[in-house]
Amino acid sequence: MFNKTTSANFLRYGRVNESFNKNFLSFECLVTDNKQIHLLKSYDREVFISMRRGMAMLVISENPQQGNLQFFAIHRDIEIYPNMYFAVVPMTNVISYDAFYYPYSTTTSYQLPEIINYENITLKTKVENIVAYYYVVKSPNYVFPGETHYLYELTYVDNGTLEATVNNKKYIINSNQCLFYGPGQTHSQKVIGDDSCSYLTVIFDTSGIDNDRLLNKVFSVTKEIKTIIDEFVRNSNDSGPYAKDLQILTLNSVILKILQLNALESSHKEINIPVNQNFQNNFLEEIVTYIHNNLSRPLNVGDICQEFSISRTYLQRIFNENLHITPKRYIIEAKLAKSKILIKNGNHSLSEIADKLGYSSIHYFSRIFTSSFGITPSEYSKKIYEL
Repeated sequence: MFNKTTSANFLRYGRVNESFNKNFLSFECLVTDNKQIHLLKSYDREVFISMRRGMAMLVISENPQQGNLQFFAIHRDIEIYPNMYFAVVPMTNVISYDAFYYPYSTTTSYQLPEIINYENITLKTKVENIVAYYYVVKSPNYVFPGETHYLYELTYVDNGTLEATVNNKKYIINSNQCLFYGPGQTHSQKVIGDDSCSYLTVIFDTSGIDNDRLLNKVFSVTKEIKTIIDEFVRNSNDSGPYAKDLQILTLNSVILKILQLNALESSHKEINIPVNQNFQNNFLEEIVTYIHNNLSRPLNVGDICQEFSISRTYLQRIFNENLHITPKRYIIEAKLAKSKILIKNGNHSLSEIADKLGYSSIHYFSRIFTSSFGITPSEYSKKIYEL
């Protein structure tokens, strides 16, 4: 958030003053569009700034040599205390303002060691348009022979496993993972394993993409990103005003969140790898496999602890450290993910699906499903194929 000159934080450097006496003051009317900050000016007496046109940022410091520059959006006429180093920089394209000062003030200047460029917040990575989007459920051994186009494409696997080949390199995309294809990349796909695979495909045009960070890697989808993808699906079924704009915004958010996570992970350099890390990952894999093999019964955290002879505390820790989710929530989401597969396959009623996943009643299943996805199971079964 921006600080304003009307905030309490500004009182260290100056104050709002809309009633200062201009009679004995000199003034300059200044017009600028220069967003570069390289020189700070200081007066040994008060200075008063009155904006005429546009919005401006005040860059100010008691001691700029220590590098502690502060930024305040100028709001109302202000008084700057003596011996403060400051500059006024445009927030809009052009600004004009009056600077009032005492005629015999002594001024000093400070040259910043590096030029600072003030930049407004702009969207640098932007989805320009969505060309096509599909949600499909493919049977085991399905093969898509491949294509090449000059757009970007997202494949997000909801359930199952997909093998994608991009420019002759193979990638495995599991549930809750995604892969992006870039312009000119030849890509093909096939379903791996004995289960069907459901996945979302979005073909789009974009600008400002960092291809080195986005392409040629499989990303795990966090709970936050999955929520945004679900919002994309909901907007695709919405015929109301701005629904299509919201689709573009949600896709944009997915891309930015993935790029942000990738950038953060790249900046974290591991110095020491714990001795038990491989053991913990293998052990976690066994637990996750056990969960997925027992989705048909009312599985709980106590069952897992008993099966693997571990404490609840240890189970919580390995899930939080590796999957960033609690074991209880993982079980819920695994059951719900399986329910979506069963609904899409269309071979069972909702009551049968609730029973197959160990829910005590269809009403409880419906409540959990609706709470997680914002849509009832019956609505989901009707709308999902409309993609």
